[in-house]
Amino acid sequence: MIEKIFGWIVLTILTGIATARLYGLIDPRLPTGNSHAMLSCMFVVVTWSSLTWSLRRFASVSLLDLFPAFWW
Repeated sequence: MIEKIFGWIVLTILTGIATARLYGLIDPRLPTGNSHAMLSCMFVVVTWSSLTWSLRRFASVSLLDLFPAFWW
């Protein structure tokens, strides 16, 4: 159970970092004005949730193989 929780935490952090990088690329291209905040929030919500959903199969024990230093 701990392995799955750790895998899910790592998956969430990695997709959060990927979402932040993508947001940094797309933010200058979003129109300024009243709708900027709404479009920014929608981009983050859709991107983060779709990345997490599409990569959910990696949130398993096999994800721990990437981090052998944590389990000496």
